[in-house]
Amino acid sequence: MTHRKQAVGESFHAVSPQALSLAGFADAMYRWFGKTPNVRFLPWQEWCDATGDEESIRTTHGHLMHSNVYSIEKGEKLIGYRPRYTSLQAVCECVDRLIADDVISVD
Repeated sequence: MTHRKQAVGESFHAVSPQALSLAGFADAMYRWFGKTPNVRFLPWQEWCDATGDEESIRTTHGHLMHSNVYSIEKGEKLIGYRPRYTSLQAVCECVDRLIADDVISVD
């Protein structure tokens, strides 16, 4: 391990250097696919009624209630940690692969 002395006994967050909201993700993905963002916000109950799928509602609620933001500052300082990808770069690479492997299709 390159930085063993600095890392022993420490814990680090290996996350993207910048937080991104769900709205930010949606906006970026619209643009990545060459589309104009068209996101409409709904009050929670109205969204639940429109969704109608209990599993999606539970999953979304859990995500919204636990959207923690972590810092990489300690890792940067002590061991020179720097993520290879931003959140959007990682997602776009994954989506590219899913498209290439015909797992998802895009109109």
